[in-house]
Amino acid sequence: MRLPAATLSHAVVSVIFIFSCTLLPWKVSCQNSFFSEEEMLRAVLHPGKERRVFGRSLHDTSLSPVYYTHYSLAVQTVLFQDPVDYDFFLKGEGERMELFVRNATRSTGSSLQLSAMYLQSAMVYLCFGEEIKAGRRILQAFRTFTAIPAAPADPQYLKTKGLFIFLAGNFPRPLISFLPGMSFSPEGHAPYLEEAASMYPECSIFRREIQVLHALCLLADDQPLMAGSLVGSACGAEALPALIRLVSLKKAGKNEEVIRECGYWTIRSDIPWFEYLMGEAWLRKGIEEAGACLDRFLESYRGGHYRKSALLKRAWAALLLGRENEYLHFIGRVKTEGYQVTEADRQAVAEAGYSTGVHRGLLHARLLFDGGYYYEALQVMQHIRPEEITRSGRFALEYTYRMGRILQKLGKDEAALKSFDQTIGMGMEAPWYYPAYAAWQAGQICEKNGYTRRAGEYYRLCLRMKTMEYRSFIRRKARRSLRSLAGQETGNS
Repeated sequence: MRLPAATLSHAVVSVIFIFSCTLLPWKVSCQNSFFSEEEMLRAVLHPGKERRVFGRSLHDTSLSPVYYTHYSLAVQTVLFQDPVDYDFFLKGEGERMELFVRNATRSTGSSLQLSAMYLQSAMVYLCFGEEIKAGRRILQAFRTFTAIPAAPADPQYLKTKGLFIFLAGNFPRPLISFLPGMSFSPEGHAPYLEEAASMYPECSIFRREIQVLHALCLLADDQPLMAGSLVGSACGAEALPALIRLVSLKKAGKNEEVIRECGYWTIRSDIPWFEYLMGEAWLRKGIEEAGACLDRFLESYRGGHYRKSALLKRAWAALLLGRENEYLHFIGRVKTEGYQVTEADRQAVAEAGYSTGVHRGLLHARLLFDGGYYYEALQVMQHIRPEEITRSGRFALEYTYRMGRILQKLGKDEAALKSFDQTIGMGMEAPWYYPAYAAWQAGQICEKNGYTRRAGEYYRLCLRMKTMEYRSFIRRKARRSLRSLAGQETGNS
């Protein structure tokens, strides 16, 4: 599985399970200076461009620096998803873990840390499509964790248990059959994380670390407003929680808030993702500054992933301003620069290769919609003439799908369903994402209004479609929705 990564949000969501560290009250020696657990965690929550490796002698009696080296490398590798970081992470993975394996039988703290390290490695593997290796690490983590005596008064124990519940509830392969004795569902993690956070004082960085974990779970659970609120209520000004809050606001369609808060961080942080987010936000609003922000991101970002996606958005910025030559220049770069591994980059290549090009009005409406400007998007759609879209099957599908999404957000469910049904009827065999996602959105409307049987039909229809765009992302949402419906039926019975 490659994590869905149509935008930065998916990259950040994939950090979820990295925050499962166990924090013990040790002071440790590191390169002739002293770092507390709190100082190490602050370094991870406020990452710079460089790798934050705490380093230690393997003869040091304290294992804490080893844990935080693993933790910080995992955070950076998952957040930026660069193969150079991946290779660097793998080089010392076995040696780092071996120290904890030897100590796990003698120390509950070491066992909890080892469980967390296994999960961190699993997420790194998942980011790079190594499902089998990820599953092996998850199974190792489960075996280590279940050997620890239950400790309902230990916040780190509760946090790790909540993490397992969330991870296994979202893992796409039949892994659960190998993990007996625990109940797994995406929603079941919340009570454990809430209780774990409440055990630390207000504004404690350890409490904030758990709140960040919880917010990321909510974000992955399609609850961006709750995620943003949780991170926003936490004290402190670390960059990584700020990124998560901005992504939450973006997913919730709060574009004006993204612009306001992102402006603060583009000045104060050297993390290029803030420029990426700012560029996206200006693009959704149709502001010329989008191009400059994306240019700064492309210049400062050294990774290969998401470069194609950023270049596509840079091309869109030129197209909306009517700069055809500039648009074609960046479309050409999409085809030659960066990696084609993440779903976002694969989709960028697909869109750059559309033989019929891009309809400027549909693109403008799409971006306005993503920014939460629904009435403005509707006005743009109403000015598109029928003859403009009938010459292309893709344009026709995008038009009915986008109209359905706008009407859905404006609370006009019946009209939205009609548009979604049109999209499905025209596009059952189409490779583009519009029909499949229309089926899933139609299922959401039916489920919200109590028509669970009809909702299930839409979700199953979504899984039968032949879409190739955002395929794993859409199919995962459909499967998860079907599991949720099955759970509701079981509860009602």
